[in-house]
Amino acid sequence: MSESKTVTSQNLLEIRNLSIGIREGDKIYRAVDDIGYEVAEGEILGVVGESGCGKTVTNLAIMGLLPDVLFVSGGQILFEGKDLAKMSERERAAMNGRDISMIYQEPLTSLNPLVKIGRQVGEPLRIHHKEIPEEEITKRVAESLREVGLPDPEVTMEKYPHQLSGGQRQRVMIAMATICRPKLMIADEPTTALDVTVQAQVLRLLKHISRKHKMSIIFISHDLAVINQICDRVIIMYAGKIAESAPAHVIMRHPAHEYTKGLLRSIPRADSKGESLPAIPGHVPSTEEYRDPCPFAPRCPIAQDICRQQAPDAVQIAKDHVAYCHFLRAE
Repeated sequence: MSESKTVTSQNLLEIRNLSIGIREGDKIYRAVDDIGYEVAEGEILGVVGESGCGKTVTNLAIMGLLPDVLFVSGGQILFEGKDLAKMSERERAAMNGRDISMIYQEPLTSLNPLVKIGRQVGEPLRIHHKEIPEEEITKRVAESLREVGLPDPEVTMEKYPHQLSGGQRQRVMIAMATICRPKLMIADEPTTALDVTVQAQVLRLLKHISRKHKMSIIFISHDLAVINQICDRVIIMYAGKIAESAPAHVIMRHPAHEYTKGLLRSIPRADSKGESLPAIPGHVPSTEEYRDPCPFAPRCPIAQDICRQQAPDAVQIAKDHVAYCHFLRAE
């Protein structure tokens, strides 16, 4: 069973019993299986898991950008109480960039190499606010580039993407994603391709923008150490299901699910220099592979027969801390 709550005025986004299917020839598999969570206004929510756990697919569904082989097979995606999954393409296009925006892992493949930075950053304003004159758009572009920490924005506006560093390109993507002041921004591993110093700068920038504009962020990552630096709350996903959900500081100090514990053990530490990092044995099952009722059972050190026979229910470990495991005790 997925965790689901009643929509309130404080919940900007509500995912209810969402399932996403994938077509493989004449067969249909589940990429995401009956999940539910909320994003409050101004909250930074982290979504963590290995590749293939359903993180990006879920958020592409929020944006209405699922490829043809994927489709929402059940549930609701409620944004300010309206079900995005039932909207037409025209309605979704009107929202994307204005109310909901997205930044990606590698900005060089997201930016048009043939168009100057100023033109690209201003494009969301031209699409969603046709009443704004070009002079005002130019002014707002410069302000957005300055806000994300790019020096000499007027000079940057005249450059092409290849003339900027990786960190500068990512700041450009953030400027583009926030220039319309969206209510929700989805950040899909935006710091993975950056070095540690630039990564920290970008994380601070995202947190600053979220607090300044009261903008909600869904931050997707495979790295709990990065998540801990920026997120208020964390969802751990595994094989298309939610394994655990809690405030970030609780996840880091008191993980409950064995998968979360395994992810934390794999974080490099200063006192373990030269040692091999502990790894979770096995792999995330593909959508075509058989999955036990508890999909983590084949890799779990405490799994028993019940894990292969019955799906675990949500266990309320403490306030705002939920995990799905047969061997946890409720509050």
